[in-house]
Amino acid sequence: MWLDGYKRLASWKLVALAGVIYVIFQGAMAVILSPLGGDPLILQTTFSAQTFQAILDRWGEGGQLVYQRHYCLDFIHPFIYSIFLSGLVALATHRIPGAPKRSHMVFFSLPYAAGTCDIVENFFHLGFLSHPGFITPKWVAVSASFANTKWALVAVTLAGVMVYAVGRALRR
Repeated sequence: MWLDGYKRLASWKLVALAGVIYVIFQGAMAVILSPLGGDPLILQTTFSAQTFQAILDRWGEGGQLVYQRHYCLDFIHPFIYSIFLSGLVALATHRIPGAPKRSHMVFFSLPYAAGTCDIVENFFHLGFLSHPGFITPKWVAVSASFANTKWALVAVTLAGVMVYAVGRALRR
């Protein structure tokens, strides 16, 4: 199954389409969240229940509704960026002799792991919004762990794609 996906996503057309959809979704979420400034990123990544609660308190009910509204896109977004990033991986690695190697397939799967972390984080945040009593040091730390793991996996994927792309350019 992964191998079929890898082969199918090694297509500039599919990756470009996924990239365009990604940019549209990212832009739409940025517009929805713009009244909240940079707080949503801090809210995602903080390990502090006090910081988390302080942000929600600063937003008030109106800001929390704005934040809640972005989830209509943010539950679809992980699927889009997973396809886009894994497509970049497939494009970057598919012409390497012996590809796909096991390491390529692990690399190919990282965006899907990131997307899964994103969805788990989304459920935590929706739970926190609807049940503020769950905003405890333990649960905020668990949520932040998923969020920070997501960002780390995305960063590793992008760095790896760049390394493969540079290596490929240098071999030409």
